[in-house]
Order: sequence, then structure tokens, then C-alpha cells
Amino acid sequence: MGHDRRFKSRSVGVALMACLLAVWPLEAQQEAAGQEEPEMKKAIMCVDFFDLCYYADWAEDRLYTPEDIRALFEKCKAAGISHVLWRLSAVGSAVYRSKVEDRNFRDDPRAPAHATADFIDQWDPLHQACTLGHQIGLPVYAWITVYDEGLPEMGHMSRLLREHPEYQWVDRTGELYLTGVPCYAFPEARQFRVRMVEEICRYPVDGVFVSLRSHAHANDAYSEIPDGEQFGYEEPIVEEYRRRHGVDIRTEEFDEDAWHELKGEYFTQLLRQIRQAVGPWRQVHVIVMDWFEGPTSKSRHDLDFETWAEEGLVDAVYAMANFKVPPADFDDKYAFIRDLGMDLYCFRGIPDEDATFENIPALMGAVEGTAFQGLALMEAYKFQILRGRTREELGKTRE
Repeated sequence: MGHDRRFKSRSVGVALMACLLAVWPLEAQQEAAGQEEPEMKKAIMCVDFFDLCYYADWAEDRLYTPEDIRALFEKCKAAGISHVLWRLSAVGSAVYRSKVEDRNFRDDPRAPAHATADFIDQWDPLHQACTLGHQIGLPVYAWITVYDEGLPEMGHMSRLLREHPEYQWVDRTGELYLTGVPCYAFPEARQFRVRMVEEICRYPVDGVFVSLRSHAHANDAYSEIPDGEQFGYEEPIVEEYRRRHGVDIRTEEFDEDAWHELKGEYFTQLLRQIRQAVGPWRQVHVIVMDWFEGPTSKSRHDLDFETWAEEGLVDAVYAMANFKVPPADFDDKYAFIRDLGMDLYCFRGIPDEDATFENIPALMGAVEGTAFQGLALMEAYKFQILRGRTREELGKTRE
């Protein structure tokens, strides 16, 4: 009888302990055991809708449709994607039904580029993405570019810069413009971008993703310009530097650090206005280039991460890396971002042959053991349309 009581008592104790463990948070259990909970890394899908339409036409001779968006999102959800970055601008053309920005896809000499216009004529892609994302449980962040507003050789140029070419970054002579790269020292340039953000936020997007990435290097004249800080002498920059320091940067020697800081102040001001337009309940994420600060390798400005954090302007920072550079090689450079209270992700181009949904767990291994909290996979058309096939292979089968 005593044995039975002891057994029953021991059983009750085990059951009680099991109940406590069930309600005791795992993190607290691990802390008590001297263990740290492993950080769950987020997988993020980058969706350039122009490229989805382009490659559906180029590789499969068909129009991309809303059902393709659903299929993409379902695949993403099943693969554990945390959220989607949905690109809404393509070198000066709006990839949604915008009244602020133009859509110049019909002017593009590449026939598959017209497929984006064909989709938008029938459906509003941003409305489709938000609706399907919410149905499936996949947050959609509106991806806007702020320094990627023109590729004249392909028929694309932002309405802002077509009407006001003087709003582009310019060299010291005042004659050579950095095509497609707006200068946000001009209040009108900031106002144009903010109107676009306000328009986008009338859709039920979950946040805004601000990209500093630029295709300016693809312009014909760009390769002939020497590398270095050749641009950034726009009139408002010149005048404000003169007001502060009594020096004309176009004709006199000057402090380059103060020059880069000044240019960076105007970008931070743009972020303030974007944050106000986005509102408090949506997040603002920003991507920066790992190999230079600012729009391109021939122009730069300071990135004031501390102010972004202190003023609550930015919730997360993405560092863009070439797929040949392991994230572990540069995560220490950005670890301080997390100390400032912002999230930190790596944004990485994925080779065609590696871009399959089944391969995502292996791709995520690139950020294991790093300060990065996740990996943004560039980009969706490779996963959905190429499916591990290279463009070179597909091109040969189509000849």
C-alpha cells in the first residue's frame, strides 16, 4: 500500500512538473539551464513584378496572371517565407496603377517588357498582391526605389526627372548628370517621392521597403566616368555648404566629410517624410549597398543609422551582398545595427541554378552563425519561372 502511495505521489509530481514545463516559456527553461535559444532566421522573398511578367513572356511565351501570384505566394508560404518585398518601380516606371508616376513599358524596345503593361491593363498587380497575401497570411511590403529612376536606353525615365532633369545628381562642372538618380536636397524631389508613398499606402500594404539600389551603372555613358565621388554638386548642396562653411565646393577646396554628411542629411529628411506618410503602424525597411554608401560607386552620402534609430524612422536595415560574398565575411560590419534597436537582414542575389523553393533551407545556411536575422532572396522569377534553370540554358532552347 505504501509502495502504491509512493508511486502515486511520484506520478503526481512528474505530472505536475510536466504541466509546469508546458506553461513555462521555452526561453526561460533554456535560460535556467544556461542555454541560449537559437535565433530563428527569416527567409524573405524579393518580388520584382516587372521581371515576373518579363520572364513569363520570355521563357514560357505567356502572360503572367493573378493565379500565378497566388501560386507564388502559396509556394512562399509553404517554404516558410516570412514576408514579401514587392517592387513597385522599375527604373522610372510604376509597376502598379499609379497616378503619380508614369508607366513607360510600351516604350521599352524589348518585346517581353510589354507584358507588364498587358497585365496592368487587365489587373492592378498591387491590389492582387495585397489581397492574396492577406488571404494566404503572407505580409506584403511595398518596395520603392529612390535612386533608380531612369534608363533612357530602355525607354524608361521618371516623370519627375523628365520634367526636371536639373533634379538629378550632377558633376562639379554642372553639365554631366548622373542619369536617373534624384537629389533629395530639392524639396520638390522629396515631395514627389512622398506623394508616391502616400498613394501606395492607400493599398493595404504591411510596410514600405526603401531601396538605395540603382541601375545608373547601366546607362551608356556611365562606364566612361572614372570611379570616385564625381557627383553631388547640385545647387541646393552648393548653396547650403557655402552658407555653413563659406566655401564654394564647385571651385574651391573643401572638406569632403562635411560634404557627404550634408548630402546624407537630405536623405534622412526624406526618410522623415516617408515615415510620416507611412504612419506608425506600418514598418519602414531600408536597403543599403555593402560596397558603397549612397546611390552608386561614383557618388555617395553618409548613412546616419544612429538618427534613423533614435527618431524611429527605420525599423530594419538590409545590407546587400553579391552572391559570391559570404554574409559571414561582412556581418561584423553591420552588427551595430542591432545594438541600435533596428532589425538586420542580408539581401542577396541568388544564382539561377540555386533558386528553387526546395533549396531555400540550404540557402538560409549562409546567414547561420551571423548577426543577420534573416536573408532576402533575390528574386522570385528565378524561383517560380526559371526553377533552377539558367537563362543561358533557356536561351539556347529558344533559339
